[in-house]
Amino acid sequence: MLIVGLAYYLGALIAIHKTITPEGIAILWPPNAILLAAFLIYPRHYLPFVAIAGMIAELVASIPAFPVWAAVSFAIINITSVSLATYFIRRKSGQNFHFNNLKNGACFYFSRPSYRL
Repeated sequence: MLIVGLAYYLGALIAIHKTITPEGIAILWPPNAILLAAFLIYPRHYLPFVAIAGMIAELVASIPAFPVWAAVSFAIINITSVSLATYFIRRKSGQNFHFNNLKNGACFYFSRPSYRL
């Protein structure tokens, strides 16, 4: 979980400092792809811990740039979108998701939520 949290945090820092518009909107949000990959490869009983690591990383990365209410909202929205994407990918590709299967890789690529509203 530490590696997932650190990767999410570093991706969030890059996105916050490199893809933010003057209005405060991040055009690209690659940390969600990291979180989605973790949601897909870890067993279900680890997912709450992965979600907590992602939320903590989101808050630590976002609070210096955004108000606390916005950072918390971003964390909730990101976890929700990744959870929905995980549900639909597992429904399409089966419960045993592996990146070595071309179909699974395509499902991941075309459904990764790497953007922020």
